[in-house]
Amino acid sequence: AVKVSADAIVRPSRVHAVLNHISIRLKLIGVIVFSAVSLATLAVFLTWRGYLVEYDGRKVAVRQNVETAGAILAWAHAQETSGALTREQAQQAALATLKGARYSGSEYFWVNDLDARIVMHPIKPELDGKDGSAMRDTKGNAIFRLFADKARTEGEGYVTYLWPKPGLEEPVEKVSYVKGFKPWGWVLGSGVYMDDVQAAFVRHLGMVGVVLLALLGALLLGGYFVYESITRGLAKAARVAKAIAQGDVSQEILLIGSDEIGDLIAEMKTMSDQLNETMTQVCESAGSLAQASEEIASVSQDLSGRTERAAA
Repeated sequence: AVKVSADAIVRPSRVHAVLNHISIRLKLIGVIVFSAVSLATLAVFLTWRGYLVEYDGRKVAVRQNVETAGAILAWAHAQETSGALTREQAQQAALATLKGARYSGSEYFWVNDLDARIVMHPIKPELDGKDGSAMRDTKGNAIFRLFADKARTEGEGYVTYLWPKPGLEEPVEKVSYVKGFKPWGWVLGSGVYMDDVQAAFVRHLGMVGVVLLALLGALLLGGYFVYESITRGLAKAARVAKAIAQGDVSQEILLIGSDEIGDLIAEMKTMSDQLNETMTQVCESAGSLAQASEEIASVSQDLSGRTERAAA
């Protein structure tokens, strides 16, 4: 009886059954595409995450600076309540201090009231005392009205809008933080431009694209060499198996490596050597048997002759 090993009757899973009908070329392409998409997704996610961290960091910084500058208004109001200064004197002292205050090199503070009237703007002093409720950005946002509404309804918060930036022709995105000061009905605010953060994001995204293209080229090149290595090894194994199936076990089988295909070729070489040795033994046995048959025939003839002579 022929015994079949347990490994020979194990049925493949559904996944393996499907993969067994897909060529190695398509399998490698699938692996490369999946790897490229995964790398691209991860790189874009990390780049976008870095952009959000930088963006939020700018917002936190401007909020902290506005809250710090709010201490100037609190100090001036304390001078008023103590009687050391009149309201007008306290307000002028606070405005003079805020007008010269700077952070991050050129960022500044401004003050408007709850009616959107501009009290002090250090960069555009021509706006001081003017009604800013009609001032709108290129998207139609009433900027100072938004500042006043934010302070009136929420007390403080962020406002995003477009504002001219020195050196640029078109207004760019700016995020401001405003904080209401109820004793005087003022709104203290400051903002930071976000165009450089966005430009840095675009640059980083471009660099990521270049790196991804280089990695994709490396993956394609590596996949090509792996594909060639596998197909050449399988082709050699197929030729060897075909020759053995046709009874040709005399050809020399050269080992091509130590990977799985190399192990397959080595096993086929062992099988070919064993078949060759078996066939040699069979041939030798057949020769011995023929010689024995000839000797038996000769003895039989000699015995037959003797028998005939004895009968005569």
